[in-house]
Amino acid sequence: MNGLAGEFTWRVPKDGFRLVKGTHRRPAARFSRGGVSFVSFDGQVENDLSFFDYPTDFLVPMLPDGERMPSGLDYDRVKDALPFVLSGSAANEYEPLGKHPALFRELAYIEPTWEGISQFANHWGALGSEGTCEFIRVDDDGTELDEFAKTWGESIWSWTYEAGMMHDAVVLWDSAHRRDKAILNSSIWFDGDSVCWHSVPDGWSFSGAAWVSAPDHHPDRYYEIRRHGLARAALYIVQDLVNEGLRARVHEQLVWDEIAGRPTVRIIPINLVGALWLQFANAIEGNHDFGQCASCGSWFVVVPGAGRPDKRYCSDACRMRAYRKRKKAPKKRARRAVR
Repeated sequence: MNGLAGEFTWRVPKDGFRLVKGTHRRPAARFSRGGVSFVSFDGQVENDLSFFDYPTDFLVPMLPDGERMPSGLDYDRVKDALPFVLSGSAANEYEPLGKHPALFRELAYIEPTWEGISQFANHWGALGSEGTCEFIRVDDDGTELDEFAKTWGESIWSWTYEAGMMHDAVVLWDSAHRRDKAILNSSIWFDGDSVCWHSVPDGWSFSGAAWVSAPDHHPDRYYEIRRHGLARAALYIVQDLVNEGLRARVHEQLVWDEIAGRPTVRIIPINLVGALWLQFANAIEGNHDFGQCASCGSWFVVVPGAGRPDKRYCSDACRMRAYRKRKKAPKKRARRAVR
């Protein structure tokens, strides 16, 4: 990460997550996208979450016997509350920004299924998005099991939304760099004096048309897109998606810099999804290249001048694992031939 990014840790429950069906009806509190604290509210007018009063699936941490989910009201700041609400006491901690610079691509390319989401969550934790809330459990018919018994979880809807946004942004960014006309022409088009776009063809879902430029929406972009082509439009879209992903999910803090010997301003995420959008913003600013490991499938940063430009593995461990696998293959074929 660049010098502006501060230290950030996230928690992952040691026993992973489970899927629970519930409804989000007049909870005591929820995380507000517009601020950095849990806020109380009573009515549907103040609740902009699409799963309000509608049965949906939630990702819930597996907790040790007898342990109860802590309440968000026990914390003064959401950045302190969310990791514990989403993981419980028995959890592992890691640093997404410092040690996993391509993690945003893992989110962009997860399988759009419960298995894909749970695999990511069990490894990297919940997103900590606006889909985190208290909810009431329901049975398969949607009947509330106990209206007074609430638990904390993160809606699966929020995962599909965030992964879909990240997928669109990453694919359009890559397509702009490669001048991939197939992707650009299928997602972006001129409509009179406006430019429109919708989700990329291999995305999670069709998001509906949105403006890139219109007479009353960034009209200056229209002439730049006419001049530079659809790749410029794709970069404008990526810019808008990243800014939306960062909004109210990162904040500036003054922290002590041991090297400089003075306080320094740093950008700190308040949740994992904010960290991933900050990662992506840093990759765009640095014009980084990425590869996908031929052994484990993980994404990694390809550092210019460091080794071969066609590097295929994320680590020496994966490279050696692939080497041993190739070395064993002729022996297996020989044994089959003998039989």
